[in-house]
Amino acid sequence: MAKKAAEGVAKLTDSAATAVKIKVEESKLKCDMAELGRLCLDYFKDAESVPQSIAEQIDEIDAQKAIIKKLKELKTE
Repeated sequence: MAKKAAEGVAKLTDSAATAVKIKVEESKLKCDMAELGRLCLDYFKDAESVPQSIAEQIDEIDAQKAIIKKLKELKTE
Protein backbone atom coordinates (compact mmCIF):
# COMPACT_ATOMS: atom_id res chain seq x y z
CA MET A 1 0.00 0.00 0.00
CA ALA A 2 2.77 2.44 0.91
CA LYS A 3 4.57 1.62 -2.33
CA LYS A 4 1.47 2.53 -4.37
CA ALA A 5 1.10 5.77 -2.42
CA ALA A 6 4.75 6.63 -3.04
CA GLU A 7 4.33 5.93 -6.75
CA GLY A 8 1.26 8.16 -6.83
CA VAL A 9 3.16 10.97 -5.12
CA ALA A 10 6.05 10.53 -7.55
CA LYS A 11 3.67 10.77 -10.52
CA LEU A 12 2.11 13.93 -9.10
CA THR A 13 5.55 15.43 -8.50
CA ASP A 14 6.63 14.58 -12.04
CA SER A 15 3.40 16.04 -13.39
CA ALA A 16 3.86 19.27 -11.40
CA ALA A 17 7.49 19.58 -12.50
CA THR A 18 6.46 19.08 -16.11
CA ALA A 19 3.73 21.71 -15.74
CA VAL A 20 6.30 24.19 -14.41
CA LYS A 21 8.67 23.39 -17.29
CA ILE A 22 5.84 23.98 -19.76
CA LYS A 23 5.07 27.38 -18.19
CA VAL A 24 8.75 28.35 -18.32
CA GLU A 25 9.00 27.41 -22.00
CA GLU A 26 5.74 29.22 -22.80
CA SER A 27 7.10 32.31 -21.07
CA LYS A 28 10.31 32.13 -23.11
CA LEU A 29 8.24 31.75 -26.27
CA LYS A 30 6.16 34.82 -25.43
CA CYS A 31 9.33 36.85 -24.84
CA ASP A 32 10.84 35.66 -28.12
CA MET A 33 7.63 36.44 -30.01
CA ALA A 34 7.44 39.89 -28.44
CA GLU A 35 11.03 40.61 -29.46
CA LEU A 36 10.32 39.43 -32.99
CA GLY A 37 7.27 41.69 -33.05
CA ARG A 38 9.38 44.68 -31.99
CA LEU A 39 11.95 43.92 -34.68
CA CYS A 40 9.25 43.56 -37.34
CA LEU A 41 7.59 46.77 -36.21
CA ASP A 42 10.85 48.66 -36.57
CA TYR A 43 11.41 47.10 -39.99
CA PHE A 44 7.95 47.75 -41.36
CA LYS A 45 7.66 51.30 -39.98
CA ASP A 46 10.40 52.36 -42.38
CA ALA A 47 9.44 50.09 -45.28
CA GLU A 48 8.06 51.62 -48.46
CA SER A 49 5.46 48.92 -48.96
CA VAL A 50 3.64 47.29 -46.06
CA PRO A 51 0.81 44.76 -46.26
CA GLN A 52 -2.51 46.29 -45.20
CA SER A 53 -2.97 43.99 -42.20
CA ILE A 54 0.46 44.91 -40.86
CA ALA A 55 -0.12 48.61 -41.49
CA GLU A 56 -3.37 48.43 -39.54
CA GLN A 57 -1.64 46.71 -36.64
CA ILE A 58 1.12 49.33 -36.64
CA ASP A 59 -1.53 52.06 -36.51
CA GLU A 60 -3.20 50.30 -33.57
CA ILE A 61 0.12 50.02 -31.73
CA ASP A 62 0.83 53.71 -32.34
CA ALA A 63 -2.64 54.59 -31.00
CA GLN A 64 -2.03 52.46 -27.89
CA LYS A 65 1.33 54.12 -27.35
CA ALA A 66 -0.32 57.55 -27.57
CA ILE A 67 -2.93 56.55 -24.98
CA ILE A 68 -0.23 55.25 -22.65
CA LYS A 69 1.77 58.46 -23.09
CA LYS A 70 -1.26 60.60 -22.21
CA LEU A 71 -2.05 58.47 -19.17
CA LYS A 72 1.54 58.75 -17.95
CA GLU A 73 1.38 62.53 -18.36
CA LEU A 74 -1.82 62.61 -16.30
CA LYS A 75 -0.18 60.48 -13.65
CA THR A 76 2.75 62.87 -13.21
CA GLU A 77 0.56 65.95 -12.85
